[in-house]
Amino acid sequence: MNEIIYREIKKSDYRAIEVIINNSFGLYKYVNNPKVLKSLLKIYLQSCLAEKTFSCVAEKGGKVVGVILGQAKSDYKYLTHLNHIFAIAFHSAAMTLKSVLYQCSTSDYKKVHKIYRKLISGKEQEFDGVLTLFAVTQDCRGLGVGKKLLTNFFEYLKTKNTKHIYLYTDSSCNYNFYDNQGFVRLGEENVQITSENKASKLNIFLYDYTLK
Repeated sequence: MNEIIYREIKKSDYRAIEVIINNSFGLYKYVNNPKVLKSLLKIYLQSCLAEKTFSCVAEKGGKVVGVILGQAKSDYKYLTHLNHIFAIAFHSAAMTLKSVLYQCSTSDYKKVHKIYRKLISGKEQEFDGVLTLFAVTQDCRGLGVGKKLLTNFFEYLKTKNTKHIYLYTDSSCNYNFYDNQGFVRLGEENVQITSENKASKLNIFLYDYTLK
């Protein structure tokens, strides 16, 4: 059996992590053009990288099988994230052009992010940290990879005296994991989206966690 190694993220991991994001969160269900989807995945990952002060990936047999990115607000330095911020702008412009060219809507993605802002509105100052990305490949779930990644993140937060973090998730993910790990659901909103060309309902959640 291959040993699972935990280490910081590298640029060479980005493509593998985009695949994990796509499979874990099912973005391919909402964007039916592969070129538009490619830009969306890059925006998603770069948005998470633009916020992170902590990263850890799980690697098994030379393959990335899990990732966690998060932030301790006290450790965040804007200038060190400019490359990711510029990447977001570039890929956003590219996605807009591709959406028009291939007549592929990304309105559901924008709709979900609007709900994120609604759920956190007025609560931002309550938190001194955030979990921005957390996913494990299907074949490695149940092996303790997710718990180890989360433990590594919590240990980092404690070194920064971070006490109270939040995260967004939704009903397309294994959100029960957070319930089982002691997270508390602060809010929920339902949204109508198009999934695999069918009308569908997505439940979006805001969770928080207080470090002991």
